[in-house]
Amino acid sequence: MRKHDFSYFFGEGMRNMFSHGFMSFAAVGITVACLVVMGTFSLVAYNAQVQLQQLESEYEILAFVDESCDDAQTKAVGRAIEQRANVKECIFISKEEAMKSFEARYEGDNMFQNLDPEILRDRYAVYVDDLSISGKTAQDILDNVEGVANVRVDEDIAGGFITLRNVASVVCIALIAILLLVSVFIISNTIKLTTFDRRDEIAIMKMVGATNGFIRWPFVYEGFMIGLLSAVLGFGLQWLLYESVAKSLAMSDRLQLLTIVDFTSIWRPVAAIFAAASILIGVGGSLTAIRKFLHVRGRRTMSRKKIARILLVLAVFASLTLTELTPLSLVQDASAVTQADIDKLKDELSGMNSEKSQLEKELKSIQNDKSAALAQKENIDKQINLLQSEIKGVESLISEYETLITQTEQEIRENEEEEARQYEKFCERVRSMEERGTVSYWSVLFDSASFSDLLSAMDFISEIMDSDQKVIDDLRALREQIEQKKASLETSLAEQQSAKETLVAKKSELNTQRAAAEKVLAELKANEAQYKQVLSEKDAAMERQQAEIVRLSRELAEKNGNTTVTYGGYIWPCSSKYVTSPLGARYTGIAGASTNHAGIDIGRVGYTTQAVAAKAGTVIVSAYNKYRGNYVVVSHGSGNTTTYQHLSSRSVSVGTYVAQGQVVGITGTTGVSSGPHLHFEITENGQIINPLKYLTDYIKGW
Repeated sequence: MRKHDFSYFFGEGMRNMFSHGFMSFAAVGITVACLVVMGTFSLVAYNAQVQLQQLESEYEILAFVDESCDDAQTKAVGRAIEQRANVKECIFISKEEAMKSFEARYEGDNMFQNLDPEILRDRYAVYVDDLSISGKTAQDILDNVEGVANVRVDEDIAGGFITLRNVASVVCIALIAILLLVSVFIISNTIKLTTFDRRDEIAIMKMVGATNGFIRWPFVYEGFMIGLLSAVLGFGLQWLLYESVAKSLAMSDRLQLLTIVDFTSIWRPVAAIFAAASILIGVGGSLTAIRKFLHVRGRRTMSRKKIARILLVLAVFASLTLTELTPLSLVQDASAVTQADIDKLKDELSGMNSEKSQLEKELKSIQNDKSAALAQKENIDKQINLLQSEIKGVESLISEYETLITQTEQEIRENEEEEARQYEKFCERVRSMEERGTVSYWSVLFDSASFSDLLSAMDFISEIMDSDQKVIDDLRALREQIEQKKASLETSLAEQQSAKETLVAKKSELNTQRAAAEKVLAELKANEAQYKQVLSEKDAAMERQQAEIVRLSRELAEKNGNTTVTYGGYIWPCSSKYVTSPLGARYTGIAGASTNHAGIDIGRVGYTTQAVAAKAGTVIVSAYNKYRGNYVVVSHGSGNTTTYQHLSSRSVSVGTYVAQGQVVGITGTTGVSSGPHLHFEITENGQIINPLKYLTDYIKGW
């Protein structure tokens, strides 16, 4: 075989491309997509540059000719302007032409029609070579050309063009470079995937002695054909997309200012760029991809011995894991059967408490809604009363309006006379306004057929609407006032009668709204009662759950020989069982101390002894009181509570669910107290209960 057999390599490339059709299709598809994206953005950037160049070429400076100049002097002014530096061209615009253009632009506004052209000045439209020095050029014309009364230059527009052009150039170059790099990366990796699909084929060829060149050339031809095909498809799709956008812009009535370059004038360089880029990417991607696999001698397979060793290691690991876990599980199952039931019930009780909290929130929301509905009903009643008063007022207006009609007719006559005077004043001042004013640039942008048309419109707006804008505003306000009074003269009586009908209808509507509000209020009351019933049932269920926890805890304690849990489900609230003061009447001699003790005092505690919950429940109070000191109240449902007073510190907050035996604080002597102790109370169904009823194994210390 010859060193380079074109027909063989070409045929192999074609065969490879069609034998791996899906991957080849993917490579072509991604290449076409990247080319179209990059081409679209490049064409947009190109058109933007062309558009900016066109806009810059149409930018103009207006040089107003002194009214004392005759025709010859006016022409001399034009020749002098053309000789100034940076002036590319100047065009003469007479006052008559300026007025016609002005009236055509604002033909829909009667106020700007039929004006005397003499109120304007002759002017020259000056076009410059360099926008960046347009301000200096304008000042040069004003200072050095005799016969120029004033010059208008829109430096903001010129500066905007320059800034836009510079920014557009930098952004275009940066984004095109980024898109190119991204496209090369994506396409190269896609071609790598197509080559990866043939790694076994390459490995076999290497094993039989094929050279790298012999293996590489079919892939090169394949990449070339993929790139060429992608270029043709991408170019066609790009042409269709470009022509579609161009047609849409041509048919738009609001975007006449925007133009787009004809694709027939740029298709050759676009086609060349598409072909060069796609072929380069296809061939480069193929060479990059094949280079990796030319060094592969064949896929390595895992030996049986290695597999056996891995399986042995996994078996040993699994056995060790089971050895470690099995005893623990057995111990847990053996010792936690009853405790697990208790813990499960506690978790369920905690969940029930959360559900209760949610129900309470929803009930509060319903109550708020009820209050809002009640307020709404009251507001509707107030509106009905106000409407009744308004109806009476309208009836009075109808009877008085005939007098107002006579007065309005007189005012119209006076306003018409004032309008005539103001219009005359306006015509006198238009001339002085032509060289001053502010321009609302964007208000006429999309109505303009060309940039020169846009600048012309902005020029006349600026001539009219500047420091003397108040005159125009007064004129327009006067005219609007006259028109409103004419309309009111013809329709006022009917409007007042209609107003009465509207008020009556609104009153009827409010009556309907009041009935609806009453219905909503009734529904909210029913929902409120329902939620209260559900909450009551939830409290009963929680109480039953707590009783079951106590029963199971007692059984477990008896099983383990532990008698900490007492009758009633309570445990001692601290480690000491030394009671210094029982429930009932007493006299301590301490100012502020209670004479009817509501609980018991437990002594032989310090400032580190833990106070724990005697029963599971929800914290409803965690606060400080000058008599009780730091204290905590835990609710156990159905009016059952326990209280812990004179704590040196509190460990829980309101809303916290505490399990039996959980720390609620540290004992101390805060509030009215003669020394460190824990004051402990129990209430059931809202009634004070002697804690010693349940805590029977106490030590008497009083």
